[in-house]
Amino acid sequence: MWPLFIFIVLLLGWSALLWLALPIAIIDRSIAAIALLHIAPPVLPMIAWSLIDHSRKSMLRHRDDLRTREVQNQREIEREIQWKEHHQQLKKRRAYIEVRWSGIGDGYLRPDDPHVIESSSHTITLSSTNSTRRNEDRWPERPLSRLLESLFSQCPLAMTLPIVLSRPSNPVLSDVVPRTFAARQAALLRLSVTASPTVEVVTLDSDGALAHGELAELFANHPNWPGVLLVAFDFCGDCDPISAPPRQEYFDNDKVIDPQQKWYGAPNGGVAVLLLTPPTLSAALSQIHSEDGSNTDNLTPFWERNYTQPGIPHLLAQLPPATRSNIPPPQVMLHGIRQIPLQSSFAAINNISALQELIQETAIDAELIEPPFIFDGKAEPSDQSPKLPINSCAWLVHNCGDITCGGERLAQLSLALYQHSIEIHPTESATNMVTTFGHCGSASSWLQLAHGVQRVSALRKPVFLSRFQDDTFAASFLMPVTR
Repeated sequence: MWPLFIFIVLLLGWSALLWLALPIAIIDRSIAAIALLHIAPPVLPMIAWSLIDHSRKSMLRHRDDLRTREVQNQREIEREIQWKEHHQQLKKRRAYIEVRWSGIGDGYLRPDDPHVIESSSHTITLSSTNSTRRNEDRWPERPLSRLLESLFSQCPLAMTLPIVLSRPSNPVLSDVVPRTFAARQAALLRLSVTASPTVEVVTLDSDGALAHGELAELFANHPNWPGVLLVAFDFCGDCDPISAPPRQEYFDNDKVIDPQQKWYGAPNGGVAVLLLTPPTLSAALSQIHSEDGSNTDNLTPFWERNYTQPGIPHLLAQLPPATRSNIPPPQVMLHGIRQIPLQSSFAAINNISALQELIQETAIDAELIEPPFIFDGKAEPSDQSPKLPINSCAWLVHNCGDITCGGERLAQLSLALYQHSIEIHPTESATNMVTTFGHCGSASSWLQLAHGVQRVSALRKPVFLSRFQDDTFAASFLMPVTR
């Protein structure tokens, strides 16, 4: 609009100047010359102005494009950095420990309990109900030695692994290390192993519901450990479990002596043994096997061979090939256990919301849910699919309490699971640790973990592990190892 107006003003001004002021004879000229004489002078400055304006706009447009491209590149760099941080955080929170074998020794496990899993190649559950009690039998040495014997016979590597002990809460078992080594020595003697390997011993301060961080830290601080043998035993009460009254009396007696038994179970003793390994063990075994196959110097003893590839634990490299070959495959992935505080009134709506949020967080840890990538306030769908659908969870292991008091807890927990499409029958597809194993002191949480591992090994599906402890709630998904 403005260029046309300027052109008209220039044309009129030049025409007036041409006719009135300039001494030029234009009457004798041709029509084309007269038209060119009128139009050319106004057009030339307009063309020059248009060229200058176009050049200026091109420079501004180019500068804006550079600035926009720079902003886009900066956003792409920031997005790439945040995307890497997002996946690094996911990888860190999804770190896990492999469980290759689990064993449970329960003092008074009832033979008609439907949740008892018999011995298999990866799990074993011992029951002293059918065994004859003798005065010379000592607890927990006898069930612990039986568990260790079963493990050592299947996996000779376990004889050489460091032992991680859970500290018992009962002062009667304060000599936890001598009792453990006595049971270990008895198991080795029954297997005709005369030379007992020397192993390291580490004691955990936390119990099974919170000790996963300590276990992960142990593996991080000891990269030369190919695995650990976790041993936990404890009993609740003022008498030794081997001489205590049978557990059946606590269930048949309508009069409950201690009201706390409704929430924690009847006094009992329990033993749990777990073979834990880092996720890098399988790769290290493959590397050693590869170098053994390519090693042409057959006269060099295995303990003097130098393995060149990194990531091979020193302890594992110094073992005989036969010992390394008889290692059970990984069965369960133990992810981090999360916990939240709960209010005194469990029926509060914020507790239900907290349970749902905790279940979602644990599902993300177990790769049952792929969280979206959030950048600049916008959520982008994940480019990966979950390892297993969350509704594939097939079992619930809990300690909500017995039938007289645990219904409210179990109902709220089932509702929170249902909100995430996990439809588990709270009684037919669940194990209540309170009524199944009773109160085993600090070993209760480890028994719950070992039992959950056995359920995963049997079902080959995820198991949801939940534990109420004082005013907190801890939970985790136990995942099967998929090949």
